[in-house]
Amino acid sequence: MVMAVSKALDDSTQRSQEVDDTVKVKFDNPLENRTRVMKVSHAAALGRYGLRRFINDRRAAAAGVPIAEAFVTMRTRDGVVLEAQDEDVLLPIASLTKLRTATLVRVLQCPLDEAVNIDECDFISRSSIFQPGDIVSIHTLISAMMLQSDNVAAQTLARINGVKTFVEEMNDGGVGTFVNSWGGGIASARNVATMMISYQEDAYLLRRALDTYYRTVVGGPNERVLGWKNRVASRSRIPGFIWGKTGTSDFRASLGFSWEYGGTNHITVILRSAGNRFRDGRIMVERTFSRLGAVSDVTCPFA
Repeated sequence: MVMAVSKALDDSTQRSQEVDDTVKVKFDNPLENRTRVMKVSHAAALGRYGLRRFINDRRAAAAGVPIAEAFVTMRTRDGVVLEAQDEDVLLPIASLTKLRTATLVRVLQCPLDEAVNIDECDFISRSSIFQPGDIVSIHTLISAMMLQSDNVAAQTLARINGVKTFVEEMNDGGVGTFVNSWGGGIASARNVATMMISYQEDAYLLRRALDTYYRTVVGGPNERVLGWKNRVASRSRIPGFIWGKTGTSDFRASLGFSWEYGGTNHITVILRSAGNRFRDGRIMVERTFSRLGAVSDVTCPFA
């Protein structure tokens, strides 16, 4: 099966190159040509990524280990590492950066009901939620950032506190190096686990991460009612899952999540998985419980 998929991957690569060549010949307008080539190349890259992820998922399932550059499972109450691989290697953490952003907003004691105008300059990327001129509360921005990983929300939270000062404060925590509030973090799996522990120690932030749905009225020139789901919780089938945060960059998927069994809380972090991060998360939970069960002579309830 893996050999057949590998052949399909090679065929897909060849076909995508042929399509690129066809596009380059077909369009005479240089700007139109460049735009079409970029679109086709991106689609081809996504197709190749999907096939690679499928292969990697099969390998991960067969081997019973995550296909990730680094991972760690930590017991929350005492910080004991139960399983890890390269947990101190610094890696890009993408939107897991928002864990630090949310925690700092709380440290700075920003009033949660304060009305904030979202400026044009806050749109450092596209947003499926907000528009320039929207007026929302800090509470709403935190929800959008954590439940939908909205970059504009994270940038707005930094701007209202002074972007430069805010990012400097982010770097004072000793949990990584940050260049922005939304996705420019470099940290280790252990660093991310520490950020997650700090996050869930704040009762308000934990409630936001536990929200399954959020609804609000947006003010401004485009007044409307908005609502969104908890994107991570709706996709997770990890045993004992409580809450989590994802991050994606360079076709690599990261995940940090809190889970519990038998009254004991754990944090698991997976950085830059080449497969399905949620499958990797399930593997980590089952491996950890298997080890603990072997010691305590308890049967794993997730089998």
